[in-house]
Amino acid sequence: MTATAKSFLRLLLLTLAIGAVLFYLMMYHLFIAMVLGGCLMLFVCGAILYINIKPLLSTLAERAEDIMAVYPDASGQGLHIFSSFMVTRIKLGLSPLRTIQYYFLVIDTRKLYYKVLFTHDMAAAEDHAGYVDYSSFEEDVLEGEDFKVALEAYSLKAGWPLRLGKAVAEGEDESYETKLDGYIFKIERNTQMIQDTLQLCCYNADGKLEWRKKI
Repeated sequence: MTATAKSFLRLLLLTLAIGAVLFYLMMYHLFIAMVLGGCLMLFVCGAILYINIKPLLSTLAERAEDIMAVYPDASGQGLHIFSSFMVTRIKLGLSPLRTIQYYFLVIDTRKLYYKVLFTHDMAAAEDHAGYVDYSSFEEDVLEGEDFKVALEAYSLKAGWPLRLGKAVAEGEDESYETKLDGYIFKIERNTQMIQDTLQLCCYNADGKLEWRKKI
C-alpha cells in the first residue's frame, strides 16, 4: 500500500470514528453533540480557508509596490520593468527589507516574465552612500549578476538578444507611458481592499484598453 493510500485510509477511519462518536452523542447527549459538531465545522472551515488563502497571501506579498525604472527593449519588441516591495520588521526592531523585482514583456505574445533579483536591508550603510548591500540602481541592479543571468535566460525565451533602450520618464502621473509597436503602455495603480496593486496596461492608438496584467 502506498503512502498516499495509507494517509487516505487513516483519514477515513478518523472520520468514521468522529462520526460514530457524534451519532452516539446525538442519541443520548444532544447538546454536547451540537457543541462538538459546531467545533468540528469551524475547524474544517478554518482548514479550508487556510489552504486556499495562504497561497493568495503569498502571491500578494510579492506584488510590486513601487516602480524603480522602465526601459523599452532596444529591439522595440519588449519592455523591461524594475519594481520593488518592502517587508517591515518593526516588531523585531529591525529595518525593513526591500526586494528588487524584474519583469520583461514580449509585446507580440503578451508574455510577461518575472524574476526576483535580490533582497537587501534598508538600514543605512556606514561605509558608503546608500543602504546595506545596496549602493545604487545602476551599480547593484543593472550591473548586478542577477540581472545579467535573467537577461540571458529571457533572451533565449524571446528569441533575440535583449538590450535595454533609453530609460522611460516617470511622468507627472507616474505611469511611465511608453509607445512601442503601435501600442501605448502605462503602469497604473489599482486600489483594492486587501492591497493596492500595480498593473501594466496596454492601449491601442485610439486609447482603448487592449489588456492589463498585474505586476
